Amino acid sequence: MGRKPTPPTEHTCAACGRAFLGRRQARTCSDRCRQQLRRSEPAQTRVTVSAPAHGKKTLRKLAESVLGRPLRCHEAVERWPGAEGSWDPADILLFDGEHLTVTRLSEVQKP
Repeated sequence: MGRKPTPPTEHTCAACGRAFLGRRQARTCSDRCRQQLRRSEPAQTRVTVSAPAHGKKTLRKLAESVLGRPLRCHEAVERWPGAEGSWDPADILLFDGEHLTVTRLSEVQKP
């Protein structure tokens, strides 16, 4: 069955000022207007994400720091469904393939 589609609502294009129908929080009416708007924005308003100085942040490294030990070969980590981009240990699941258990990372006891 799934989720019902969101009905389109009327928006005003931030680049050309034309009214258009769109879904969610659309800012522009077309790719051309989106590119034009992006070129006209000052560089300070754009958000850029860079890797931390100590290296790439991964769920595996986060899990190992919370657990205080390296992950074992039968353990895996994933984010809780719907928590994309979250680095909160409460939103990260630890799968133990040896004991067939799933635990939130925030609930795991340190050895």
